[in-house]
Amino acid sequence: MELRQSTAVDVLLGPFVDKTDGATGETGESPSVKLSKNGQALGAKNDATTPVHDADGYHNCELDATDTDTVGTLTLTVAASAEALPVRHEFQVLTQDAYDYIYASDAAPDTQIAAIKAETALIVTDTGTTLQGELDAIQAAVITNAAGADIAADIIAVKAETAAIVNDTDLIDDGTSGLAKIATDVAAVLVDTATTLQGELDAIQAAVITNATGVDIAADIIAMKAETVLIVADTNELQSDDVPGLIASHDTKLDTADAAIDVAVADLANATDGLGALKTLIDTGNTASAAIQAITDLLTAAQAEPTGVPAANETPLDKLAYLFMVLRNKVTVTNTKKTFFGDDNVAEYEQDLTDDGTTLTQTESNDI
Repeated sequence: MELRQSTAVDVLLGPFVDKTDGATGETGESPSVKLSKNGQALGAKNDATTPVHDADGYHNCELDATDTDTVGTLTLTVAASAEALPVRHEFQVLTQDAYDYIYASDAAPDTQIAAIKAETALIVTDTGTTLQGELDAIQAAVITNAAGADIAADIIAVKAETAAIVNDTDLIDDGTSGLAKIATDVAAVLVDTATTLQGELDAIQAAVITNATGVDIAADIIAMKAETVLIVADTNELQSDDVPGLIASHDTKLDTADAAIDVAVADLANATDGLGALKTLIDTGNTASAAIQAITDLLTAAQAEPTGVPAANETPLDKLAYLFMVLRNKVTVTNTKKTFFGDDNVAEYEQDLTDDGTTLTQTESNDI
């Protein structure tokens, strides 16, 4: 018989027959059922219901989802009793899908197999014909770069854009334009200013201020004008490369950054509704969290039992501990005494009891 995995079920055990004649059905048995899952050690079934007699020595046995939770063989046994011979039954536990495929009310294995075969045939057809054609077209367009293919055209366009980007990047540092050109022009201006021009100025100073004999001032002025022309030419090149514009752009960005920093500093100093207030909240939260953690550690740590007579001004933790001792530890009561013990079974303190027939009076705790 096949059973559904992890599903409660009732099965018939038996027949339980008489030991003497081996035929007469026993009706008064209370079988203790053991089971083995896939040949493993026998053990009592999980369902606690004792099988009851049905008819002709057969008994109804209830199994729960735990009893049937293992796929494979399921062996049920009942040992011989005083009147009946032993009983053994073999079952096969199937997965829920497999069981439902065969036994469910709407199960139709032949119909389902036929549908699967039809779907498989369609897949095989698509794989061998239509799919192969699509793969061939993709291969022709992408790998061989076939003319007129949309994918190939997209790839060609990407390659052209990439080449343009590379060309623009090269211009930045090709020595004739861009940043490299600016660096060359600046270097020329520095050379002219630091060498030739300085020499000409020295000569003029010597001729005009000191009026040195034999110095040709006109020649010096002509030479200085020539050097000035070179400086103007170099300066014009810097203008054409828009160095002033670049410097102005950087100045603007630095001003924007400086303004943003000023705003952030002011906000950080604002303890009312700015970053300063947020910082204060964070600092306060850290302090509160530390205090809460300290209280939590105190309440969760193991505490030793208090000893002796409870005082009126005990700490809250000790007061709770004394209450716990009363609930947990030994307490003895006589006609005149109520004695309280510690965990070590040693008396810690007592209370005197009196009863006048109307009122039972219990004194405060005192030493023993």
